[in-house]
Amino acid sequence: MPNGNRRISFALQPYFDADDSPLRLVVRVSVGQDLGYDMLPGPLWPRSFISRQMLREVTIRLGPPARASDGSIVLGDLRIVGQGIPDLAVRVSAAPTRLRVDGILGFDFFQQFSEIIWQPASHEVTLVLPD
Repeated sequence: MPNGNRRISFALQPYFDADDSPLRLVVRVSVGQDLGYDMLPGPLWPRSFISRQMLREVTIRLGPPARASDGSIVLGDLRIVGQGIPDLAVRVSAAPTRLRVDGILGFDFFQQFSEIIWQPASHEVTLVLPD
């Protein structure tokens, strides 16, 4: 959860394929103290998703995650570049694996913020939490 700071700033990072070709830009999301996952920003996807492999790793290392009333998995203790972000309800899907990432941050993630500032040239993103 955010720690009093209303702004969460980070740079999107290139995600490289096995042949060192940049495939897409991702944001590295930390879960707990020592797990990190490459998440594809996907504001046009209505929901956020994680891969089966990511769920398996989180469950092994941190225990079974909480469940929301709709059956979605709730990931907590999340950070981007050391900055706390709100808990995230996700569904497990094959889509992240097909896209060769660990998960997708969907519209449900981005709608938590009152403002999103994206600077395409520098890949910098700032998420502003509502008052």
